Amino acid sequence: MYDCSSAATAMLLNLAGRWLEVLAHGAEDHNSSIRPMRAHLAVLYAEYLSKVLAGEKTVEGRFSKVRCAPHGMVSAGDRVFLKEQSGPVMALADVAQVLTFENLSRCQAELLIAQYGARLCIGEDFVPRVISARYITLMRLARVTLLPPMWLDKRDRRPWVVLSPQRSFFGRDQWQQALWSVLAGL
Repeated sequence: MYDCSSAATAMLLNLAGRWLEVLAHGAEDHNSSIRPMRAHLAVLYAEYLSKVLAGEKTVEGRFSKVRCAPHGMVSAGDRVFLKEQSGPVMALADVAQVLTFENLSRCQAELLIAQYGARLCIGEDFVPRVISARYITLMRLARVTLLPPMWLDKRDRRPWVVLSPQRSFFGRDQWQQALWSVLAGL
């Protein structure tokens, strides 16, 4: 265990505690009116996707040693397509709230994981793989809607994609057109 007595850790836990209160009351973050809604594609392991669809997993978390999507790119009000790893897109969810952390110490990352582990549906085996994360993005998912399975010709290994707002696609990201068509039909 790490020494977690610093002022920065106390501030982090205070912020996280306030977010837990909001989670408990189901309030939504209305600070997203500054920019238009973005659409995203999140790739999840089948086990986690099934827990989202069953309503057991209410917070999606992304952990990284480097700053990469979705860190700083997702806001409340955004929509996220949920795709099974090596499988089809299965659902669409609204992002109700976002909490981001950066430049975390191992101690701070461990505390966040301990605090949100139940909502993230992560087990003890997951912790060692992400304990050294310096960037953490936590997103409360709402209104998860099951979609007919949609296979995409997505060939890259990105686990999170911020969908481009353009309406015509060429080359490797042509699969995004299918997702924008789904959003247009809702």
